[in-house]
Amino acid sequence: MNTILTARSGIPTNWPDGIFGYGCTSYKVEHQTLAQWFQNDPSCYKAKPSWSTRWVPNRFSWIRNPNAPQVSLSAGKTFNLTERYKLDVRGESFNATNTPIFKGPASDYTVSAKVVAGVATGLGTVAPEQQNFPRSIQISMKLRF
Repeated sequence: MNTILTARSGIPTNWPDGIFGYGCTSYKVEHQTLAQWFQNDPSCYKAKPSWSTRWVPNRFSWIRNPNAPQVSLSAGKTFNLTERYKLDVRGESFNATNTPIFKGPASDYTVSAKVVAGVATGLGTVAPEQQNFPRSIQISMKLRF
């Protein structure tokens, strides 16, 4: 029997390419949700002048994309059929708990955040689109002689 547990903090979140401030003090929000992963109030952002260089980093170092622990399991057994023949049976399950990991939040500050039919879209929202593989199970048998 084998078990693999993969736990990560998530990759850094993309940083919006606009000028931040205007009454807002922090990109972080008190309680992250899929509808507000970071500060997504449109009044906090202003377009930078045309043809100006980007002065903000590409990604936040302290805000991470959604992530969740992933568990993979496997079990195998060898059966002695005769002295000459052996049967190996193996079963494996990847993402055994079927836990989704969603994409990172949208970082286009020109698209205001809104909720349509229960799904949040726009700046600072996380779309419920799974980016990892769902549960996958495979079974194999090998006859050795």
